[in-house]
Amino acid sequence: MRKWICILGLLIFSANVLAQEKTPFFKNADTLNKKRIIGTGITMPLVYGGAVTALGTIWYQNNLTPKFQTFNDCSHWLGMDKMGHMTSTYYLSMIGHSALKWSGVERKKAIGFGGLYGFVFVSTFEIFDGFSKDYGFSWCDLGANAIGSALYMGQEFLWNEQRIKLKWSYWPTEYAQYRPNILGENWATRIFKDYNGQTYWLSANIHSFLPEDSKFPKWLNVAFGYSINEMLKSDTRHYEVQDGNNILRFDAYSEFYLSLDIDLTKIKVKSHFLRALFKTISIIKIPFPAISFSKHGVQGYWFKF
Repeated sequence: MRKWICILGLLIFSANVLAQEKTPFFKNADTLNKKRIIGTGITMPLVYGGAVTALGTIWYQNNLTPKFQTFNDCSHWLGMDKMGHMTSTYYLSMIGHSALKWSGVERKKAIGFGGLYGFVFVSTFEIFDGFSKDYGFSWCDLGANAIGSALYMGQEFLWNEQRIKLKWSYWPTEYAQYRPNILGENWATRIFKDYNGQTYWLSANIHSFLPEDSKFPKWLNVAFGYSINEMLKSDTRHYEVQDGNNILRFDAYSEFYLSLDIDLTKIKVKSHFLRALFKTISIIKIPFPAISFSKHGVQGYWFKF
């Protein structure tokens, strides 16, 4: 549910950016535009406040305690949830920065406040966890949030572009059926709850590291992925399930991928709508052949989602 709230905020801002870039009138302002900064200054706190309110009402209602507590979940889900924190913060930082840049805010301030917005947005959930009966404040979650925001801001300060992007992909697995309350009861919830089906990627644009006159395709990226398999419980690598007369045994393990990807934002199109659409869906890794590395050896895929 918390990820749904993050995604909701992300989509609201993405739709806003898409609308902004549909016509030349909504291109980034060269200087501070008072009307735009007022609109952005109202919209950003509203989205944040709405998410916090929904979070407190839906997720934490009747589950709060006056005592603040911590919780060490650094090894849970073999780090997949931390990748989710990094990716969420990275893209919320991007959207915050885009909104401020559109308003004509000075470059360094737009980057800094955009990154801070993404970090605060996601990290607020950690404060709620600290006052939750069932959870606790996680320093590892907070650290993952900081890394996601720093990755975005660092590249903007250094290169004025995102040469290395965090991306995400998903493919259904068989594991959710054995613990649907944890891994999801239907496809909509499994997309966000079944870590076995998720893969997080570092997608690096090769051309951006080469001389400008290089003939290497500007849109082609190399991608490094991370995922897990056979993990049905957050803090347990070995798990057994009674399936009729049989006992199914699951032994969780990490899996690493090497693949290619497409940076849609590097494809030249005249349509402002397509440019905005490409930017909005850039969180998704494009399917390509891939090679995986795990304790079971090396395996090839014709297409990896």
